[in-house]
Order: sequence, then C-alpha cells, then structure tokens
Amino acid sequence: SNWYYQEVFALATPTMGRNEDTWKAIYLALSRTNVAINAVRKIDESEYPKKDERLGEVLFLRGYQYSHLKRRWRWIPYIREDMLLENYKNVSNHPAGMVNDISIWRNIYNDFKAAAELLPDQQEDAGRPTRWAAEAFAAYTMLWMAYEQGPDHQVTNLNTARLDTALTYLNDIINNGPYELAEDYGNNFLPTQNGITIFLKP
Repeated sequence: SNWYYQEVFALATPTMGRNEDTWKAIYLALSRTNVAINAVRKIDESEYPKKDERLGEVLFLRGYQYSHLKRRWRWIPYIREDMLLENYKNVSNHPAGMVNDISIWRNIYNDFKAAAELLPDQQEDAGRPTRWAAEAFAAYTMLWMAYEQGPDHQVTNLNTARLDTALTYLNDIINNGPYELAEDYGNNFLPTQNGITIFLKP
C-alpha cells in the first residue's frame, strides 16, 4: 500500500494517493475553519454570549489542522481567513527569501495562543477544547519553533527563549490544570481510557 512505501521511505512521491487525500482533506477543513472564523466575528456578542468561546474553538481547530499539515509537509501555503478565493493560487508554500519556516509556525502558534485566551478551563461537552488543550498545543508548537532548521532539515539553532515560553505553558497546565498522571502508564493505551486526553473534561 501507499502507507508502506512511506513507512520505509521508498518510492514515496508527492502524487501518491494517500498523500494527496490527506492534503486535500486538511485544506477542506481549513477552508471551513476560515469561513467559521469570519462568521463568528460578525456575530453580535450581546445576542450570543458564547461568541468569544466559539471563536477560540475555531481558532484551536485551525491551529490543529495547520499543525498536522506542517509536521507532515514542511513548506505549506498558509491561507488566512481574510484572503479572497481568487488570490489563493498566488500563495506560495515557500516565498522567495524565506530562509526558514518559523513564520509558518508563528501563525500556528498565534492561533493556539489566541484560543488559550478565549477558551474556558472546562467544557460541558466532551470533546470541546479547553484552555488547557490550547496551552498544550501552544507549548508543542513552541518546541518545534525552538529547534530551528536549515534547508536540509538539520537543526541550526536552539532558541532557548521559545523553550522558556513552552515551559511556561506546561507549568501552568501541570500546576493549575485539573489533570494528574495515570497510576499505570499502560492505561494511556487502553481503548476504554478516553478520559485522559487533554481535550476532554476530566
């Protein structure tokens, strides 16, 4: 299968079906989050008190989708919610003069940072992201940004300020979040153990 060739790093090409399917599915999801961001921002908060919370959820979803895309393909076109459809074709995945991919990571981080500021500590509905989930992904993104890479994917610089930012988020989750370690690490891998994820209400 196509997945096998990717796993063994042999005969993998950009046009392989599974690659194309994932790329397409994520950009479809990103299109929907951008539409939702614009729609939520137009809502009158006096008519819908959960406006900020819903905006945080959609920003979280966009950050999550871009994060998945970014980890799989280093150079990706970043489509903002304020871009016109006819301008999409002009968005490069690697603009001239772009020496590294930090600016793409920065956009992803900004979504998680904004989401963390808008989301509540707890959600009534299981599966909705909380502030803790957004902070966890903000920290995760900062870790990627801290290990700067050159054109050949080798680490060229370790940005300790970004590591400190990640640590600030992680300490907040550990010290103030409603989570604790599982008694048995193996429980993390049980199919029935769905309450341990940071997405869900503990």
